Amino acid sequence: MTLSEARSPNGAGRSDRLGAFLRDRRGKVSLKQAGLPGRRGGRAATLTQEDLARLTGYSIRTISGLEQGTDHRPTPDLLEAIAAALRLSTAERHTLWYLATKAPPPEESYLSGLDPGMARLVRLVDPQPAMAYDLFWDIQTYNGAMAAWACDWSRRSPEQRNFARWLLLDPHARHVHVDWEQHLAPAFVGRMRMLAAQMPQHPTLTGLIDEICDRSPEVKRMWDSSTEVYSHPPSIVRPFRPPGHTDPRQADDETHHVPVTMCVLSPTKPDDERRLIAYLLPEDYPYDPAVISSEACTACA
Repeated sequence: MTLSEARSPNGAGRSDRLGAFLRDRRGKVSLKQAGLPGRRGGRAATLTQEDLARLTGYSIRTISGLEQGTDHRPTPDLLEAIAAALRLSTAERHTLWYLATKAPPPEESYLSGLDPGMARLVRLVDPQPAMAYDLFWDIQTYNGAMAAWACDWSRRSPEQRNFARWLLLDPHARHVHVDWEQHLAPAFVGRMRMLAAQMPQHPTLTGLIDEICDRSPEVKRMWDSSTEVYSHPPSIVRPFRPPGHTDPRQADDETHHVPVTMCVLSPTKPDDERRLIAYLLPEDYPYDPAVISSEACTACA
């Protein structure tokens, strides 16, 4: 018995849990809800394996094999047909995929609207720089400290308010981030590579990657020269140059490096890929609310 099986109720393995999950969800969908006629003789008014086979277009043998654990390679089409027939919620659909394949389902859509709670948190953490963006890094909101320390997106057209474009294409981004070339940019490219593996045909993502690689030979080399992938850690310390001192050519550059803790927060819903990014300054950092904008950088002039 594996450790995961030992920790499961009654020692059940993953295939057993999948079967129990499917039987339980079948028992929660009535014939009326599924659009099927009722049965005579007082038979069960919820879905049987035969009903599920009829609804999905697959054979009873296939449905039975999945429930009994003999079908260990269900196709994506089968899983999606079952999810639709059983009227699974987003969380239940993800559970079905994890139990059947040990992986989440491929996502063709994602939540991109501004979450009011996130927006309020971004405002509340000021004077710590913070922002919120969606799966493909389109900026949803940011606070005044973020505008001062990194970029004031109100100065850009709506289609250019994208963190990936700014970070990888704007010269000022590497002036703000001390470790841009050594660590930050390669890690961000690894994040894009990870998403591209998960969503290889998504036009928004592929278009963004192609655009950035076309406009930056340096990023193109990073993309082509590695297979590394990167997932956001809960927090990581990065060296920043503060507003008014973002010129890397200044003689005393190292004295202005500020260790900033980047914290990444995300909703818990499986289909919500929005992120709140907060850059926590050292506790003893002297913040001047009248500080000059970070983009007033002589290196960018």
